[in-house]
Amino acid sequence: MIMDIHSKRGGVKPALATIATICMILSVVIVIKTDVWTLVKGNISQTKVAPVQRDVNFDTKRFDVDAQVGADKSIDIQETIDVDFKNPRRGIIRTIPRTGTIKYKKDGKTKETQFRMNIKDVKVVDDEYNVEEKNGNTVIKIGDEDVKITGRHKYSITYKVQLYGIKEDYDLLAYNFLPQRWMTEIEQSKVNVDFHKSIKNQDIDVEGVDVIYGKKGEIDSKQSDFIKTTKGEKSVTIELTKPMQLNQTVVLRTILPKNFFENAPKLSINPYKGIAAGAVITLACLALWFIFRKKRNMIETVEVKAPDGLSPMQAGYIIDGTYDNEDMIGQILYLAQKGYLKIEQLDGKDSTYKLIKTKDISDDEAVYSKQLFEGLFLNGDTVSLKELPEEFSMYADAAGNAIAAEHVGEKSLSSPSAAMIRILAVIMSALPFMAVFANSSLTNMGTVYFPLLGLGGLLTLGLIALMARNYDKRFVKSKKSLYIGLGIKMVLIAVVQVLAFRFIAEQSLIAAVSSIAMTLVASLFAIRIQRPTPYANRMLGRLLGFKTFIKTAEVDRIKLLVDEDPQYFFKVLPYAYIFGLTDKWIKKFETIRIEQPEFLTGAIAYDILFYSTFMSSWTRDMEGEFSALSTVEASTGGLGGLDIISKLGGGGGGGGSW
Repeated sequence: MIMDIHSKRGGVKPALATIATICMILSVVIVIKTDVWTLVKGNISQTKVAPVQRDVNFDTKRFDVDAQVGADKSIDIQETIDVDFKNPRRGIIRTIPRTGTIKYKKDGKTKETQFRMNIKDVKVVDDEYNVEEKNGNTVIKIGDEDVKITGRHKYSITYKVQLYGIKEDYDLLAYNFLPQRWMTEIEQSKVNVDFHKSIKNQDIDVEGVDVIYGKKGEIDSKQSDFIKTTKGEKSVTIELTKPMQLNQTVVLRTILPKNFFENAPKLSINPYKGIAAGAVITLACLALWFIFRKKRNMIETVEVKAPDGLSPMQAGYIIDGTYDNEDMIGQILYLAQKGYLKIEQLDGKDSTYKLIKTKDISDDEAVYSKQLFEGLFLNGDTVSLKELPEEFSMYADAAGNAIAAEHVGEKSLSSPSAAMIRILAVIMSALPFMAVFANSSLTNMGTVYFPLLGLGGLLTLGLIALMARNYDKRFVKSKKSLYIGLGIKMVLIAVVQVLAFRFIAEQSLIAAVSSIAMTLVASLFAIRIQRPTPYANRMLGRLLGFKTFIKTAEVDRIKLLVDEDPQYFFKVLPYAYIFGLTDKWIKKFETIRIEQPEFLTGAIAYDILFYSTFMSSWTRDMEGEFSALSTVEASTGGLGGLDIISKLGGGGGGGGSW
């Protein structure tokens, strides 16, 4: 039986828990349904991707490439692919990555950067085709949905690759001219790379151009007998001498003088549009807080018992606006103290407790107390905490709805408009990240990578919602606990956003830092948007006065109260528990005699140590039981003329049949 007691509350604040839960669920869905985790993990840790598996439906007889390198560092490419379909297929899919990580050596030093290239002007001769941008790749799907073919078929694909200049004192050219994730061996291939268009006033040392055959992630000079390279005056021709195996590629690379490609566009980030949008959203959250900020006017009074006879469940709901496990456990202890049930500790190594009904609950008790009591004893007058009725969750749900129903109208705790504005502001506070990330992604990668945008946005929003829930507990948590809880979630928000920006090529430090700062500032204003009603102010002041008394009362004062009411310790105990002051309250009775209560039974010694142990084990068992109730992947590359360490170069990609 599954039960989440935090979802059994009325009012607006449960929406925060719902938002957090939905965000986390959708985040898991994104991770499962897309390749976002593979891409992020690959960018962060350079983790090797799984090798491609052979497509048994076709063979690749030839894969020829004719490439013209332009003065603007573009490459006009024509691919001629001759395949033999062994089984009926519609056609082929060609995938070309537009982003990746480059790791290389220059002057003996290891360097790492990220590249982006644009793919445009895609055309396929004499075949139907469709082009889409997907997860950082250009995907060309060739063939007719309604027609399957067998035997030999030749495909001709043309497209332009736009590479970018780099921020170094040299220029680089590196490109994988054969796809390392092609799903069959390539029996024959001829690759011709012509530099005539790229040369104006400068000359190119064709002899200095390296051509390498190898696997992604390694270059093995022993495999050079797989290719034959012919260098002309301004061109390089590469031919396979043996079939190219799976997960292999052919890379052309060279290092060139700075500004060799005079007209090459620079890959640079302009984060300011995204930052400006994020700043506007942050200021909007600040404005909402200023307009709907709390007007508490709360006066803390001295109270030695629960004001107006409030039950623990009522007190817990008023003090933090939620109905949760602590409130329910305190209420059960309260019902026991009133004589409706007994609590018996069972013997044994794994001792637990059972609840024994002693009488029917009075009609004068509140609806939520009746619902809770009836739910406990659905199957008889005795129930073990290990065997709560399966229907108990429904009764707990009804109790939560009943406690919320009591706090409407004059007894409502918060202005409905302020509560809704708070939820709106919480959602808005995740938008600065999304604005900055989307702008940075579009500027640097030519596209917005929506899976990562969604994942980062959802995780950020979920954590902000949890921050709000944490803030709502400030009256029943210590300041240290409150600050630690908020701090952990703020650190996690920063980590999520750093990992997201890590994916973007040439990411700007100012973009990432601004995104994190604006998100945290906006969220801290958003979670503090509250406007308690006069009733909430009055009752909260009295409850906090009662809490202060439990925490700070002198022993002599307590002795006088015990003399007046020998059961005073037990009447206060449920409230001390929901206030998080159980140990402090018990400790005050080290020198005060506690009269044995009628609602506790079992072979136990009743002393101060027992009560401390009892509350610890009882609440642990109760909380334990209630909580139990409750893809085409981018290939990446290195740079020409350098010592490649773990990547090969731009281009490459993969493909197969469909």
